[in-house]
Amino acid sequence: MGAYVIRRLLQTVIVFFGVTFIIYAAVFLIPGNPVAALGGGQPLAAPVVHDLELKYHLDEPFIDQYGRYLLGLLHGNFGTSVDTGQSVSSLMAQAWPVTVTLALTAWGIEMALGIVTGVFAALRRGGPVDRLMMFFSILAVSVPIFVAGFTAQVLLGVKLHLVPVAGTQAGWPESYLVPGFVLALFSLATVSRLTRASLLETLTKEYVNAAVAKGLPRWWVIGKHALRNSIIPVVTYLGIDLGFLLSGAVVVEGVFNLPGVGLLIFNAIQNKDGAVVVGVATLFVLVFLLGNLAVDLLYAILDPRVRYK
Repeated sequence: MGAYVIRRLLQTVIVFFGVTFIIYAAVFLIPGNPVAALGGGQPLAAPVVHDLELKYHLDEPFIDQYGRYLLGLLHGNFGTSVDTGQSVSSLMAQAWPVTVTLALTAWGIEMALGIVTGVFAALRRGGPVDRLMMFFSILAVSVPIFVAGFTAQVLLGVKLHLVPVAGTQAGWPESYLVPGFVLALFSLATVSRLTRASLLETLTKEYVNAAVAKGLPRWWVIGKHALRNSIIPVVTYLGIDLGFLLSGAVVVEGVFNLPGVGLLIFNAIQNKDGAVVVGVATLFVLVFLLGNLAVDLLYAILDPRVRYK
């Protein structure tokens, strides 16, 4: 187990450097000068442009810029915004809690409702619950997320006054439940269908039939034997999907006016603020890599038959 963890950590480090290099190259090798963008369409004086390029090291070769960025990461420094002059770390510290709260709310909704509805659908295969779940799954993956967001906002916020229309003033859970449910819609349907399919397959296994033949209670057989083993592909999906929820909250944050990382990176792209774009993307890469590592290690806990070499 220890050797496997070390090997996976080394793989994670290699992937991290490779991905950050590609992101940094994609942002800073494309045409366009972030300093010139500060003029708001008006040309800046040459001395001003020169001083700003020196300040943000934009006059250095690309490899030197990337090396300086990596050295900064070792000290927790994600760079400095050319647009505002603030550190990217401080900008993300202001926006990150909103995005994390939204993503975790959506993640909790899809995990709880998805697994529960999937189990009920599997145990009542072909029944009303199963048919209703399949209908909801098709509906959830067919409706664009911005349509679902605006509909929920108008119906629950404007018409019924059950939740705040937008913003985070009310805090959690009032300001995050509806946006979180909208963000979780597609993944919720996927988790439900994946749980149903995996559990149906597991229920046909010999060890499950043997447990039933021994006279064990049905709830014990399903919870202790069938569900524990069939949940592994669901855990894999949930671990990967957390990163997607964090990075995919841009549309939902825009609809519900949540000042999260989505709004931050959207403004950075408009202002050609490459440091912010690269900093946020790097943070997302770390979340994805650490999430995948955690999922791999959870396999051995969920299924004792899994052995790492």
